[in-house]
Amino acid sequence: MGQHFDSLVELVKHHLTPQDHGFQFPCVQQYLQSVIRRAALFELPIDCDEVFPHVEKSKEEYAAYIRDYYALSAAHGRFLAFPFPVTMIEDPIRVVLLEPLKNHPPGAYVLTTAQSGVYDGASWTVADTGFVQLGVPGPGIHIAEMKTHPSFTIGVRNGARVMHEPGFSYESWGELDEMQNKFMHYAAGYLEELVYIMDPDNFIIEREHAMSIGERRKEERKQKSRTQPLQKTIVRPHYICVAQDELSEFFEGKSSEPRLIHPVRGHWKRLMSDKFKHKQGQTIFIRQHYRGTGIIHGDDHWTYRVFVKESVTSIAPYQS
Repeated sequence: MGQHFDSLVELVKHHLTPQDHGFQFPCVQQYLQSVIRRAALFELPIDCDEVFPHVEKSKEEYAAYIRDYYALSAAHGRFLAFPFPVTMIEDPIRVVLLEPLKNHPPGAYVLTTAQSGVYDGASWTVADTGFVQLGVPGPGIHIAEMKTHPSFTIGVRNGARVMHEPGFSYESWGELDEMQNKFMHYAAGYLEELVYIMDPDNFIIEREHAMSIGERRKEERKQKSRTQPLQKTIVRPHYICVAQDELSEFFEGKSSEPRLIHPVRGHWKRLMSDKFKHKQGQTIFIRQHYRGTGIIHGDDHWTYRVFVKESVTSIAPYQS
């Protein structure tokens, strides 16, 4: 749980300095501290390569599925619609964030990624920051062309900082193309996972451990001017996605409280009939519905809260 995100927290706390900088990043440490504090963290049990088989669609259906998401985002004034303003997604391989770049054309994002693990007997954490300019997928294509610009990379091996490079030096070590391709892969994977999260077929569940609730209450009692600490996964609320047909079973395994749960999935609907004279060919959002207990206190020291997707840009806790 939260392996890669927690490793990023440790890296920012102990291995970055105010002097670390990259292309258009005068202080990488300050930016990543801000990201950690602001991010809503999602945990997915599948990686980006498993999203396509998981949704059980043909290649053509999957390409249309991705394009419907782009179309709905655009219809609501967004290039990409996010569940939260700062949405970080962790899968079994890495944690990734795309954050819109202010005062830039639509489709411009800051990309942050981190991954950790044991390689050749050594414990590693590697984090990257940079920029991505996204396009819109065309017919039959589920991922659009994009441009990337790596900015800063840092590596930590067995608890010691061993590498760091600002992006402008990549050309000197001949790895610019390799890093750009990696950034494309990170961004494309994030997009597929983001669409899966935003799919109204899946419900968003916030979960928070008793330890996090206790820490949050202590922080609320302290002065508001105090700088918020950099919290790891266990001491912050975070989010998971559960399909409609799995939701009741999911909660039955978490708590012995008697309750009736009746989730109804939403969907994206493309209007093809001739009767839709003014909207024919457009994609609309059919909202989710939910009846039952919106907050479940688990037997495992976790509290779960159901969120309902009311529209493409409105995701709110269910109020019974």
